[in-house]
Order: sequence, then structure tokens, then C-alpha cells
Amino acid sequence: MRKTGQNSKLHVTKEKGGTYNADKSDKRTSAGASEKYNKEEFHILHALTVEGVMRWYAREMGYGDEAEFWAMAGLLHDVDFEQYPEEHCKKAPELLSEIDAEEELVHAVVSHGYGLCSDVEPEHLMEKIMFASDELTGLIWAAAKMRPSKSVMDMEVSSVKKNSRTRDLPQAVPEM
Repeated sequence: MRKTGQNSKLHVTKEKGGTYNADKSDKRTSAGASEKYNKEEFHILHALTVEGVMRWYAREMGYGDEAEFWAMAGLLHDVDFEQYPEEHCKKAPELLSEIDAEEELVHAVVSHGYGLCSDVEPEHLMEKIMFASDELTGLIWAAAKMRPSKSVMDMEVSSVKKNSRTRDLPQAVPEM
């Protein structure tokens, strides 16, 4: 195991076999970076949603010791989207350098846009899960907004499937 970035604000531990871990104290740094570049409620809620989903998946997939790193990547995955939409996933490395983010975190953030706005391919299981979770949380959020309750609490999977095929769905998603 090696500790990377010991003098940086963001400490990520990379263990043999390519596993990652982040110090819980670094959550404040990550949250600050996310809040600095994301002001709109939708983007903040989306970042928090992906953060929570990634933490859950880390634990569910047997990577509980890496849960904070997975969550941090989820929180920061769209750090450049709101202010630099035309440079999404391209501006992120520069912004993440402000918190001295390690290469593993930068790679994770940039790879979530693979094939859409980035040529950095997801490699680690966490990056592949974030790639899918980003899109799925957006789809579920949009489907919830179309419901009278505006909530996922009373939504069935069949509603998400049905609404993913409707022409109304893009209208339910805020312009990005």
C-alpha cells in the first residue's frame, strides 16, 4: 500500500491490485470543490445523488474500504459541467488540480464521459459503475419529475421503463 499525495489537500490511498481509498476528512475538500463550481439546485442534487449511489455500490460490490473514494468520485463527477458545459470532462482535470486531486480521482471523473465527451475509457469497476449510474440517476430523476408526487418514493420500476420510451421525457429534464 502506498499513500499518494501526502502533502496535498486530497489524500488517496492506492493499494496493490488497483483498489483506492480516500480519507474521510477529505470529504470537506471534495464538497467545497463541488459547491464552488455547481450552484444550480439540480446539479447539486445530482452530485449528491451520484455520491450516495456510488457509496452504496462500493459497499454492495465488496469495496466497502473504498466507499469514501467511490463517493468522492461520484460527488465530483460533473465538477465542470455547469460552468463549462462545452468542455465537460475536459476542464475537470484543471479544476480538480485546485484541490490537488490524485490521478486516480481525475481519471475516474473524466472517464464517466467516455464516448460522449471524453476519450478516457473507464477501467476500474468503480469507473464503469459511475458511467452507468450517472445516466441512470438522471433518467430516474426525470421520470420522478413527470409523476404527480414528483418523488421516487412511490415509483415502480415499470414507470421508469415506460417513461424512458416516451417523447415527453426530454421535456422533463432541465436544459443542461
